[in-house]
Amino acid sequence: MTTVTDRVQVDSLAMFAWRTLPEADRLHITQRLDELAKLDPTDWHEPEVRPIRHLKNIYLLAAPNELRVAFRREDDGKLTVYDIVLQGFFDQFVSPRKEAVS
Repeated sequence: MTTVTDRVQVDSLAMFAWRTLPEADRLHITQRLDELAKLDPTDWHEPEVRPIRHLKNIYLLAAPNELRVAFRREDDGKLTVYDIVLQGFFDQFVSPRKEAVS
């Protein structure tokens, strides 16, 4: 676990994705998560922050450049980043597949 701010940390499994992000994206995500950590989750609003309904305390943050940040609100109020993916990853599962034309 790597501490980014007093309220935001990054899980070791997400460190590769975190380190490969441009500095501006890391800064935006850090600032936004730090702001969210000050609020009760009931004050977080969709579509920017969506709960992953079947996973307790796990949320998805919409970030710039089509990034989606999966994070958890810990018992102490800190937010832990668990994964960072592109929106296109999710689109593969919800978009109808096109059949190949022969």
